[in-house]
Amino acid sequence: MRVRQVIGTALVTVLVLIAGPGALPGCASEAPPATSPEASPEPGQPVGGPFPVTMAHGLGGTTVPRQPRRIVAIGGNDADALYALGVTPVAVLGGRGTADGIPPWLRGRLDPKQTAVLSSTEAVNLEHLAALRPDLILAGSVPNIADEYAKLSRIAPTVTYARGVLTDSWQERLRLAAKAVGLEPRAEQLITDTQRRITGFLGSHPGLEGKTISIAWANQPGSLAVVGGDNNTTDLLRALGLRVAPGLRDINSNTLPNAATSLSPEQWSRLDADVVLVGANSPDLAAAVRDSPLVRALPAIARGTYQEVDISLLSALRVPSVLNVTWVVDQITPTLTRAAT
Repeated sequence: MRVRQVIGTALVTVLVLIAGPGALPGCASEAPPATSPEASPEPGQPVGGPFPVTMAHGLGGTTVPRQPRRIVAIGGNDADALYALGVTPVAVLGGRGTADGIPPWLRGRLDPKQTAVLSSTEAVNLEHLAALRPDLILAGSVPNIADEYAKLSRIAPTVTYARGVLTDSWQERLRLAAKAVGLEPRAEQLITDTQRRITGFLGSHPGLEGKTISIAWANQPGSLAVVGGDNNTTDLLRALGLRVAPGLRDINSNTLPNAATSLSPEQWSRLDADVVLVGANSPDLAAAVRDSPLVRALPAIARGTYQEVDISLLSALRVPSVLNVTWVVDQITPTLTRAAT
């Protein structure tokens, strides 16, 4: 998307989640407020190194000449990586599902007085981005980043993805961010700790091993978006011992690796699984799904393993990060526990 120096960035979590397949609107940032954060990092901001650092990524190589102090994160889970590392960015792309754009897992970490929260509903204006005076841009899950990379790189060193948009694991995203800020040892410890928590959850719920799960969301009347195949979402599910519902295993997107596919109402019985998670863009859409005869007939309803979830949780499932994977587990623990027994 190209409109007068506007780049079609996107929090892919929200784009595919809210818009559904075949409708990838540009996400955008508002102009930075007059009170945008200044150049000095917060006291206690970690110091990495050594610099300069030259790093390879999906669109070539980027050299970060010195310790970044003004980082802008416009990729879906790049802000999470920075906060986990103890780094405070000057601006991040906000999420959907909360009035202020701050996802639940960043509550207590992201202070809008220190970090500008960019709107995720339009497109990032290059002039506004440049006005933030970034010295590093993280753009890991921006769908059209290949088209806009040169423009972003003229503003500041820009790091994209390791393997592809919505292809990198949360571990890969964390490692890229950590290398850019010189905190690689910290990233490895975070990965070890997070994986230990996930493994520990499965160890305390051995009955989950081999159980099936389906994830769907209603973004428009008469349609459910679902994900199957191999992608970041299903990778996280497998780490919890879960398998994709049989009716969804053959679903693969022909666009982005983690893009969704729509099911019409007569296909909703394909959601049948030990655990069913369903979200919706509105209460009316949620009720329409809940009242569908095919959904009411799902065994998960009777077992108590059908859970209605919000947009934030679906967003986290779509683009896992070092901070949101354990938050997701916490949110669905009661349902998973019932499924495991």
